[in-house]
Amino acid sequence: MSLYAIGDLHLCLGAYKPMDVFGGRWEGYMDKLREGLSVIEPGDTTVLLGDLSWALGIEQAEKDFAFLHEIPGRKIILKGNHDYWWTTAAKFYKFCAEQGFSNMEILHKGRDFDNTVVTISDVNRPALQLVGFYDYFDDKRLQILGRGEMQFLERMTEAERTRVFNKLLSYPFPAMIVARDMEAPSELVQMANKHDRTLLRSAESTVDVTSKLIDYLNRAMAPQIARHGVLMNIYGQGVLILGDSGIGKSETAIELLKRGHRLVADDAVEIRRISNNLFGTAPEIIRHYIEIRGVGVIDVQQLFGMGAVQFDTEIDLVIQLEQWVDGKFYDRLGLGEEKYEMLGVELPIVTIPVRPGRNLAGIVEIATMKNRQMKYGYNAARDFVTQFDSKMDAMIKENRAKQ
Repeated sequence: MSLYAIGDLHLCLGAYKPMDVFGGRWEGYMDKLREGLSVIEPGDTTVLLGDLSWALGIEQAEKDFAFLHEIPGRKIILKGNHDYWWTTAAKFYKFCAEQGFSNMEILHKGRDFDNTVVTISDVNRPALQLVGFYDYFDDKRLQILGRGEMQFLERMTEAERTRVFNKLLSYPFPAMIVARDMEAPSELVQMANKHDRTLLRSAESTVDVTSKLIDYLNRAMAPQIARHGVLMNIYGQGVLILGDSGIGKSETAIELLKRGHRLVADDAVEIRRISNNLFGTAPEIIRHYIEIRGVGVIDVQQLFGMGAVQFDTEIDLVIQLEQWVDGKFYDRLGLGEEKYEMLGVELPIVTIPVRPGRNLAGIVEIATMKNRQMKYGYNAARDFVTQFDSKMDAMIKENRAKQ
């Protein structure tokens, strides 16, 4: 096995910029290159030392990489300062996979490519920065270039774009994303290489990239807590069932599953706050499992089918199960609207006393339907009290009239 290294190939098979124009020893450049590379055998490794192609985009470089792909053995590619076709490692790997160039790899990445931590869920479109306004520039945000910014950049001269990108990319933001699969200006690629800044490109529209990123980052960086309980989706509402160990939470969940409702989590519930809403899911290791004392662990998905499980759900109601205590006052009318706070968000809570003979699953279903009614503005207890008061007022007036 032999190791070879070659650089500054400046291939131009996909763009008309042949090296032959320099005359002299450059005449017949490609034929000489093929002759020199013919000594490489399948077991060898060739390091390609950058400045490989004159192409300005990865698609334009297809014929150049097809030529490199024909070199026997393994190839290791280093990015040079004139390799304007390069945008991101991910884009290059995707390109190679689509074209069948399976024996190439890239080693040059930004110094923070593999260990950058995004700490803010907001993103920024650096329109103001393109005109030099940096007073309120947050360099912790992901930066997105859309069609508007690109149209503005096209009006600049090459020197102006170089100056603008040189200053912008000197800030240590996590990454810059070019939307709509637009061609990245060569000056942008140059400055990304100079400052070792990560540069990405997406085929999505600018609005889609922005909204999907914010949605994902809000979920990924959301405040999170864990609660001991059961989370079910009942009539389309997320119901968190809490209570002491052995109170009957899992048994209630089994009965609810038999009635067609869905399990999200049993025993441990991971809860995240996204905006002003709470979402719950199960830890990966116990997802879709329920533990029943005396029976053991059961796989709900295998026993009840895919329709009986759900990955996550928004939490709309909290049910607190507690042992029945004689002499304790329990709400029998339902006028009180108690709240349960988690992560700064208040949720309605219903306390259900437990004693033998009570149909807990049915009570939980009724509490869920009542909560849904109250969301839509109807409170049965208030309606009952209003009718009762009206009847009492009518009876009092009637009695006074008879006196």
